[in-house]
Amino acid sequence: MANARQRMYERRQAELKRKKAVRLGLIAGGIAVALAAVLVVVLVVVPTLTPPETDGDGVTPPHATAEYAIVIKDTADVPVVDLFFDYQCPGCGQLERSYGEAFASLSQTGAIKLVYHPFKFLDNNLQNDSSTRASVAAACADTVGAYEAFHNAIFQAQPAKEGDGYTDETLRVTIPGQVGITGDNLTAFQTCYDEQQTLAWVNAASEAGSKAGVTSTPTVKVNGNDLPTSEVYQIAMDDNRPANLLALIKSKTGV
Repeated sequence: MANARQRMYERRQAELKRKKAVRLGLIAGGIAVALAAVLVVVLVVVPTLTPPETDGDGVTPPHATAEYAIVIKDTADVPVVDLFFDYQCPGCGQLERSYGEAFASLSQTGAIKLVYHPFKFLDNNLQNDSSTRASVAAACADTVGAYEAFHNAIFQAQPAKEGDGYTDETLRVTIPGQVGITGDNLTAFQTCYDEQQTLAWVNAASEAGSKAGVTSTPTVKVNGNDLPTSEVYQIAMDDNRPANLLALIKSKTGV
């Protein structure tokens, strides 16, 4: 008799668990549908408002700021230049290939404080994860002291056709070789990339850019004010690029 009661109890508990699972599945499905509808609206209005995923604390790049950006050389009392970009953005690639080295040179000499803000909103538009993986790779490169070179190399390797995206081979093998990441640093970098250790930081960085009101890339700001890229492109692409770019930047600060 006791055994029969035990079997009935176990069947009852199993049935309750089954009903609970069904009920939770229906609720989750309803939430997913509702969120999908909201997401469509958000992406149409402001594509950069995709909420960040949670992936634990992960690894924070050593040159990261509290605002989820990267500053290689934190120089005081100089113009602050913020670059907002997406690694799949053709306009960002064009700007970087034309003037990226000039921006980096001004940063290295302490003439400006250069702040990098990675976005990943084009993953939604292009239905891939290439912006995220490229941003993760760049953040991992910072952990081995190669952020700026890696950042520049990503844009140099940008696929000609938007949406083709970066391969893992390009991000974890080809570019590290180009920028001199070798030996133990290469092992550490590839482990960071393979395990997506900087993913949580990348997600937060993209969200921070959206909250800052940036709705398109590339966006360049000087001391918080927009610097139209059309004005940057008026600078001749010659040996005087850094000096001429600095003059343009200073003209936006009243210096």
